[in-house]
Parts: sequence; structure tokens; C-alpha cells
Amino acid sequence: AEKKERIVSAERVEIVDASEQLRILLEVGKDDSPQLVIMDSKGRKRIDVVLRSDVEPAITLYDPKEQSRASLRDTKEEEPHLQFWDRQGKLRMDLMINKDEFAGLKLIDSAGKQRVIAGVQGETCAIALLNEKERQVVELGSDPKGNYGIMLRDAEGKRVWSAPPK
Repeated sequence: AEKKERIVSAERVEIVDASEQLRILLEVGKDDSPQLVIMDSKGRKRIDVVLRSDVEPAITLYDPKEQSRASLRDTKEEEPHLQFWDRQGKLRMDLMINKDEFAGLKLIDSAGKQRVIAGVQGETCAIALLNEKERQVVELGSDPKGNYGIMLRDAEGKRVWSAPPK
């Protein structure tokens, strides 16, 4: 028998389960962004995969209330991010690599303030604790020569102690 290729061409494809519940949606949106959406048995969006503007791919995971909980995405500046949101929809963690090859982690409090920043760039590394005004109050880091130091600052950012002393 001759093998025939079967091609389906459409702007939107819907796949339903045995009870006619929509479970998978494949479409090209109004902005020409291709998107794959996977729903649970109750029709709630749980996963989507999208390519925005041909340069920003993203995979997002949703909770049963269709709230974003985790996302892996790349920006048009080619800066990948792995992000997590709490149950209230607030961004709480961002793991990323920027265009300058800084690999960093930001931890964000429930008020949306950055409270911990840790990162590595080249031969240097640093960890900073920030206060509620997002000012660095504790810094621990190294320089390219392998020297390490720690610095404590007051609430306004003024150095109050460091080791080695400066």
C-alpha cells in the first residue's frame, strides 16, 4: 500500500476527551503567537506553551484556580528566567541569567520587595540581604582574585562594619 501523508491545516485545533471536555488547544493567537494549552478534566488551564513575537518562548504552569505558579521563559534580550508565584499571584522567586552572563537568584517577599539577591558573574560571587526599602543591609562577596568580604549597613545604606576592614 502506498504511504500517504496526512496534513491538517487550521488556525485552531481543539482536542476533547470522551465526555467532550476540551483538554488540549493548539492555536495561533490574534498577535500571530502560536500557543499550546493543556487543560485538566474540569477544563481549567494547567499548562501553556507560547512563542510571543517569534523571540519569547515561555512555558507556564497553573494551579487549579488558573493562577500562574511557575514559568520558564526567555526574553527577546535572550535572558532566560525561571519564576515562581505564590497562591496570591505574587512573584516570589526569579532565577535568571542576563545578557552580561550574570547568573542570579532574587527572592521576593509577600509585599513584592526584593529581600535576597545572590549571583555569580565571571570569577565573582555575592549574596545581599535587603531591608523592606530594598536597600542592601548585608553583603557577602568575592572579587576575581579570590578575596572575600562581608559588609553590614544601616537601614539607610551607610556602612557600619566590614571585614576585612576598609
